[in-house]
Formats: sequence, C-alpha cells, structure tokens
Amino acid sequence: PPKVRRRGKGYTYRYSVPTTQPDGTVRRKQKETRAFPTPAEAYREGIKVEAQLLEGTFVDEDNILFTEWAEKGVDLHARAKGLKQRSIDSMRANLTYARAAFAGRKLKDITPAMYQQYLLDLRDVHQLSENTIKAAHSAMRILYRLAVKMGVVRTDPTSGAVLPNMRPTFEALESGRDEPLPEYLEKEQLAHLIRVAKEHADSQTDQAKAFGARQMYRAIIVLANTGLRIGELCALEEPRVDTRRGTIRVIATLYHGQGIRAYQLEAPKNRTSIRTVDISRTVAAILDAQLRDVKAFRLRMGERFYTERNFIFVNYKWFPGYPLDPRTFSRDLARLLDLAGLPRSITPHSLRHTFTSLSAEAGASLDDIQKQL
Repeated sequence: PPKVRRRGKGYTYRYSVPTTQPDGTVRRKQKETRAFPTPAEAYREGIKVEAQLLEGTFVDEDNILFTEWAEKGVDLHARAKGLKQRSIDSMRANLTYARAAFAGRKLKDITPAMYQQYLLDLRDVHQLSENTIKAAHSAMRILYRLAVKMGVVRTDPTSGAVLPNMRPTFEALESGRDEPLPEYLEKEQLAHLIRVAKEHADSQTDQAKAFGARQMYRAIIVLANTGLRIGELCALEEPRVDTRRGTIRVIATLYHGQGIRAYQLEAPKNRTSIRTVDISRTVAAILDAQLRDVKAFRLRMGERFYTERNFIFVNYKWFPGYPLDPRTFSRDLARLLDLAGLPRSITPHSLRHTFTSLSAEAGASLDDIQKQL
C-alpha cells in the first residue's frame, strides 16, 4: 500500500507532520508509525494518523509535554462528551497541581512512581482534602486513558496508583475537627441579619445602590425561606415564578466562569434538582416587590438595561439587567454580616442550610424538606 515500508520483520507507514521552527516558519517532518506484522495493518494505522492530521487531533507522542496534553486532552474529552463550560473549567482546575508538578516533562516520561509521589504530595505538601485529591486523580485518569486510547502513550501511570490514606488522627476525632457541621443561622440570627439588611437599604441615597441593597435584603429572605442554591436564584426568571399559586419552577442554574456578560444558563446539577418549590405568602409578596422594583430600575437605566431575558435578581452596578453575579452577592453578604456582628463564615450556601434547620424546627417532614431542596 502507499507510504508503507518494510522495517526489519514488520511494516510501518510513513507520514509527515508540520513543525514550527524558532523563526516561525513551518516545515514538514517525516515520521513513521510503529511496526506491524502485515502491510495492511500498517496502512490502516497510517490512515488513522492521516485522519487525525486533517481533523487537527494528531499528537506527536515523541515530543508532547504533559502541559500540552493537559490542554489538548481536556479539549478532546470535552468535545467527545459534550461537556458544559462549567465542567470543562472544573476539570482544568483539577489539573492545576499536576501542571505545576510535571511542568517541562514529556507525557510519556511520567512513571507510576512519579505519579504516586504526586498524589502523596497533594496530601502532605499541599494539604488538600480527600475530595480535592480524588477530583485531581480523576482528571488525570481521564487524560491518560484518552492518551492510551489514541495511541499517544502506551502505558498509563495512573492505573495502579493508590489514593493516600486520609484517616483522621485521634486528636481530630476527639475534638470533632474531622467532620465539621454545616454552618447556618439560628432563627434569631436570621431575623437580625434581615433587619440589618433592611436598615442598610433604607439608609442608601444613591438610587442604584439603594436598589442593590433592597434586592440584597429580599434575596436573603428568599434563599433562607426556599432552600434555593445561589446559582438557582441568580438564574431565576419572571415566567418561572407564580406568586399567585405560590410556586417557583427551578430548571436552571447560572454559570459565569467567563464573566457575567458571558453567563450561561445550565440545567441543574442532577434531575432531582429540577423541581417546583413551594413559597409562602411572605416570600410571594417579597418577589412581587422585587419584580416591581426591577421594572422601575429598568426604566431609570433606559437603553443600558439588558433586555434579552427577564431576570428577577439583576446586576445593578456595571451591567444592569444581566443576572445578579453570585460573587457580588457573596461580597455584599459579607459586608452585611460584619454590620450585623455575625460570623463571616456564613456563605450563600449557609442560607440553604438555614432553610433546612428552620423547616425541621417548624415540624416539616424530612421528605418534604428534601423535595424543596
């Protein structure tokens, strides 16, 4: 067959790959596949290589660095699996320590011993949690399995690796540090935070800041009384809220990894998160007030206001009308916690735990609480 040559007792397929020279010029470099017993097998392998060159998915096994494959492998895996941007960014983040540990090394030169030492360093040097180490290992497993499958490397140094033992010490068990309880606000603390948020909103003189402060006050009430996640609240749109029937339909969560103007609405993390949440008359009234306030704010902003979607909680600082940025909410919450004299360790997710605690205290069944969540 064309381009097939005899090499010793076997046959190889010769092909050329583009290489960039130091001066920026591109030249062709002759390469050969590994040897196969028959010319037909060598030719079939060569056709695969030619196809990869045309598609831009070919990887030069002899020279590719781990850091290069970390980028290319994530891209190929994401395209093959149809991953959302959130998942792609998460996988890249889980490879952060690996990129640093194996910088400058060729992908094929990383040995099982080196990889095992990397996992141990995640525990002993970087002091990462068990879940973080598992996520980092999972990302590396995906990269190397794909590399083996595509013929980029012949062996997978991650396949026999053992995750470090994360057994807690007796001292940690005795003190309770091994299993911290989720933080939440007691009923009185929540009432105090809401009062402080309301007083803060009433004290604002700038119209945009006053709107933002009123929105913050209402968002705290909604989160603590519905169990919504902050991403679900920020993705909430007017058509999915029925204040007369007292329901919120949750079908989306907000992803904003590339900035709020590049936001994406994604399906919730699992099927059970797609749900209808019941709301009280108090929460319904709060949402009605928020809808009226947003409409008034929109009139004040005029053409600056983003109108492609009707978000209920909106960005009010730099990009009015875009969805409320969860990072903005977190910063504003921290300031309110300081004003209220409450722990800064309380996060937006703590308000979800607060809903669980208050519901249980009020006598709601576990089944009903789980359905709301």
